[in-house]
Amino acid sequence: VLALHEADALKRSTLALRSLDPLRDPLEPGILTACFIRDEQKKRQVYDNLADDLQKKLEAAREEEVAPEGLPELPAVPDDYINFVRVKDLTPSNHGSWRAVLLDKLPGTRLKKKGDDVTISMVTITEEETEQTVLFVDHTAPVEGTGIRVASHKPSRLPWRLAYELDCPDCPYHETFFLGRQGDDHQIFKEILDEIRSGKIDPLILIDLVQSDQCELDFSRELYRCRNCGTLDVKNRLRLICEDRSLSSAYNCPVCGERMSLVKRNQIASIDCPDCRKPLNLISEKQWSKGGIRK
Repeated sequence: VLALHEADALKRSTLALRSLDPLRDPLEPGILTACFIRDEQKKRQVYDNLADDLQKKLEAAREEEVAPEGLPELPAVPDDYINFVRVKDLTPSNHGSWRAVLLDKLPGTRLKKKGDDVTISMVTITEEETEQTVLFVDHTAPVEGTGIRVASHKPSRLPWRLAYELDCPDCPYHETFFLGRQGDDHQIFKEILDEIRSGKIDPLILIDLVQSDQCELDFSRELYRCRNCGTLDVKNRLRLICEDRSLSSAYNCPVCGERMSLVKRNQIASIDCPDCRKPLNLISEKQWSKGGIRK
């Protein structure tokens, strides 16, 4: 159970949502533009009535075989229906919600004022095969917290442990990689929780951790290869498991900072040397014990 984590990590996590980039202030990316609709239900009902009238007119026009250019158009949304306000510190919150801090006064209501926390609805629409994300301020909804509850995933199969010894025939490169579960799951899980508290975790996983009502973390030692320089490195691959999906953490190269890719077990025998880029030889593949690990 995780109850404490740094607030800054949550604020930074939403910077990974590139769909929000068009809404960001060009000088201060933590500030975004959101929509506020006062008396939304009443205005929605008025618009729905206009849409119903349009549907009746379209049906009548089809019966009269009116030419397409003569058909009535969709009713426009009046400009005064929507107000645009600025918010900052957009963060994920519990039960799949979002929250932010108001930077502007909400017109026509005193329920929320500048500087208050408000609930944010994030809506993605598709228009002409292009997805656009829009933020809406819901000033009447309760603002959810940001506590995290997570458990360690219990694998259905016995854990595997394999040590791969690799050697380069053309240069001095020689390394053994200890992969799989090392048995001390409780200690690793504690280390992962410490990383979450300090914000050292994939931002997309952090968002799901906060918003999911029930989730588990799975982890195992896996080999990763840099897409740029070819560096090989063992990471505690972190995987978030929810009821309807799973998400694996992304890792960056410790040498050049570029993104790393997971090396599957059936690919280890055919990877190249990170130093000279010649094919490595797989010297041995064997089981290892907790006492045999070398970091």
